[in-house]
Formats: sequence, structure tokens, C-alpha cells
Amino acid sequence: MGVERVERGGLVYAIIVHPADMKVDRNTFFTSGDMPLQVGVITHEKGYIEKPHYHKRKERRVVQTWQTLHMLKGTVEVSFYDKKAVRFKSVKIKRGDIILLMDGVHSISALTSFVCESVKQGPYTSVVEDKVSLVEGV
Repeated sequence: MGVERVERGGLVYAIIVHPADMKVDRNTFFTSGDMPLQVGVITHEKGYIEKPHYHKRKERRVVQTWQTLHMLKGTVEVSFYDKKAVRFKSVKIKRGDIILLMDGVHSISALTSFVCESVKQGPYTSVVEDKVSLVEGV
């Protein structure tokens, strides 16, 4: 499968990367350079050295939080919903997979106990200020 995109109504809800299902022989990014978060796979041969460097400070404006989950252990089901809270797709994310949650409504259900790395733009202020739940009490 390699790379899977979840799209509906002109929105890209997610990009899912299944590295175990793909052969990558060069640096490959799955998001374009103009997106607020770049996700890719970097590969180099033994002996490669990246010269010491730093990344320039640059003010960026974040208007929507994107989140990347890299599954280290376990399996989750990520479901996607339209604006009326009707689920239209569910995908399983397992150990080694990466999912970039971009637009639209989603939920995450643990199918097994899991551990994942999460990366998103900051600063994160609070659940109240940063999330909108479609279900009361959640």
C-alpha cells in the first residue's frame, strides 16, 4: 500500500504512510513544501555525514493544528467524519505506520494498548482552546 490519502469533499483529512510496505531508496516527502508540516522518510547509506547546521528562525503563522502520530507499539483505528459527524472511513494504524492528521473531523480508538510519538505545531494552549468535540463530555 505504501502511502494512502484520505480525502472527501475537496479536503485532505490525512496522509498515511506504511513504511513496511514500501521501498525507499532516497529522501521522500509525502507533503509539499508549502504545507505547514512536512512529513517524509529520510534514508542515507552508511558513512553519510550531514554537516553541522542549524535552522534559521522564521516567523510562521499557524491557522490550523496538524498532528502526526508515529506508531511505536500497538494498533489504533482512526475514523474520519464529515461536518455532520457521519463517519465515512476508518483505517487501522499499526506499529511503524505514520499518520498525518490534517483537516476535517477524526477520532482514535485503541484496538490494542499502544504507544506512539505525537508531533504537532505549538504552542498548545489547552483542550478548551485547541479542540472542538462533536460529542458532549469528550
